[in-house]
Amino acid sequence: MSDLTDFFPAASGGSFVSYDPLTLDRTAVYGGNLAMKSSASATKTTSDPNFWIYYEDYSDGVGDYVQLPTTTSVYQTIVDVTNTGKGGKLLNVIAPLLNTGNTLTFKITIDGTETLIPVVGISQLTRLVLGGLLEGRPTSGQGTYGPAYTYRSGAYDNSFNQQKNYNGFYYSGAQYFMIPTSPAKANHIEFKDSCKVEMIYTGTLPTNWGSHDQRGGAMIIQN
Repeated sequence: MSDLTDFFPAASGGSFVSYDPLTLDRTAVYGGNLAMKSSASATKTTSDPNFWIYYEDYSDGVGDYVQLPTTTSVYQTIVDVTNTGKGGKLLNVIAPLLNTGNTLTFKITIDGTETLIPVVGISQLTRLVLGGLLEGRPTSGQGTYGPAYTYRSGAYDNSFNQQKNYNGFYYSGAQYFMIPTSPAKANHIEFKDSCKVEMIYTGTLPTNWGSHDQRGGAMIIQN
């Protein structure tokens, strides 16, 4: 998740840019509880196929998604971008919906260097997300980014007390998370020439809300 520097930036005079995918924030989101802004007063979640329409052209970044096969024995390419000498930013990566018994490995190749991020022991109906997210989801009167609490079962549940103990991913049960309106201001990495994002998984992908559950995506800005 985003740390305090996202909300209270460090003083001017220096900054750290990472090219290492291992520095991406890691969040495990239950079911369709990953949302993004779709208008001034509405959001879409991954349980809605229209989520991906907005994801393809969103604020600071342009996303791409792939309808993944139900099963696979080879890496599936999500994005493959070359912008030699100019580079860009990898803002976030979203895995397909996964079930108990699935495993998944992200392969991210930045300027020719491959990094593998394997995940095992996945909980039922979970999406794995790399890159900065915001906790909560806006509801009536609470603004674009929503509160620090998530509305669930008629009450607000504080999700800040959860642990990052799920394969190194932050997991807080049924809490909602939002893709920031300006994802380039949240945790992300940069590349100098090229960026390729791939995924491989074992087992059969679920379709709890429909075939769009089997979509995976990545959001990139080219400089």
